[in-house]
Amino acid sequence: MAYRVIQWATGNVGTHALRAIIERDDLELVGLKVYDPAKAGMDAGELVGLPPTGIKAIVDVDELLKIEADCINYNALGTTTADPLGAPLDDIIRCLEAGYNVTTSAIDHLIHPPFLPPEVRSRIEAACQKGQTTLFGSGVNPGFTMDLVPITFSRVSRTIDSIHILESISMAEYTAVGPMTFMGFGQAPDAFSYLDDMHSVKEKSVFYASLLQVAEAIGFELEDVIYRRESALTDTDLELPFGTIKAGTVAVQRGLKGARSLEE
Repeated sequence: MAYRVIQWATGNVGTHALRAIIERDDLELVGLKVYDPAKAGMDAGELVGLPPTGIKAIVDVDELLKIEADCINYNALGTTTADPLGAPLDDIIRCLEAGYNVTTSAIDHLIHPPFLPPEVRSRIEAACQKGQTTLFGSGVNPGFTMDLVPITFSRVSRTIDSIHILESISMAEYTAVGPMTFMGFGQAPDAFSYLDDMHSVKEKSVFYASLLQVAEAIGFELEDVIYRRESALTDTDLELPFGTIKAGTVAVQRGLKGARSLEE
């Protein structure tokens, strides 16, 4: 019997998730939450270039949560917002309490539960108890590349001298303003950046969650954690799907998050 899934959001990640849910035989799409009123009433298949599914997009959450389902796959913007543990977490808590299991890539903090502030973890546990539900936080990076992959590779390593992970990505096709602003694109190099604000304090940094997860898995005790960001400016205006990156603002950047073990 297919697992009944509600897809929440149809942005950069949600669109890929929606297509995968529709195409898998072991999953049955039973509901779809969208934020754009222009998408309301559209067939889920139409939104991802697939044949009609009979499932229409819904904006209203109260209406959405009347649908019987086993799981909600929550892909709304989370970490790339000013307050990832605010409204996105409230949404997830509401779904858990209402009796839906939740899978999500929205809040990177969830990839390693010990990283969560105690009050947040207690709140999630209480919601799961109330709804008799479960929560699984995942992602590509963090949530896979920077943590599960090196942990897996460590199982076939006799000794480990160092671990280096490089992520290289073009965000030129991003359509959402939020992530681009969060990352500091289109801003002056010395302007306030939510990216810096998050990663400059290890207790707030989702990359630290990955470092902590790997360190605990392979038995390293972290002594230092460092972060720095370098940026380059564009000398011409760049017209991108999310908007314009004006000349003289950040168009390319490189970030470094590193740790040193007490054993070094």
